[in-house]
Amino acid sequence: MSEKDEMTNDKRRKYLHKMWGRYRDASKQEKKQKLDDMKHVTGLHRKSIIRILNGRLDTLSHLLIMREIYEDLAYYHNFFQPVMKTIQKIQIDEFRYRRVFDKTRPPFAKYS
Repeated sequence: MSEKDEMTNDKRRKYLHKMWGRYRDASKQEKKQKLDDMKHVTGLHRKSIIRILNGRLDTLSHLLIMREIYEDLAYYHNFFQPVMKTIQKIQIDEFRYRRVFDKTRPPFAKYS
């Protein structure tokens, strides 16, 4: 691949997938060097590479566990997380409003 050719997303993904294990096991100083190398090869910014590497799920079992956690988190959010509902907007001037809120309570409390 010449300097002018851009890496396709598929090639970039495969390359970062191979480099992930090396990056994970490296010391702090080695990680800096590996990030510089990956930046040069892929053309991505360092922060983008770090986000891609750290956001990676290893296996299907990790993915299933995360889905289960988020499913439980959705129940927590929908039934127990307090919500402040706007009950009135008061216009201060042409562009600004002041909102008046009801007392905070969980979403399921409106049905009781």
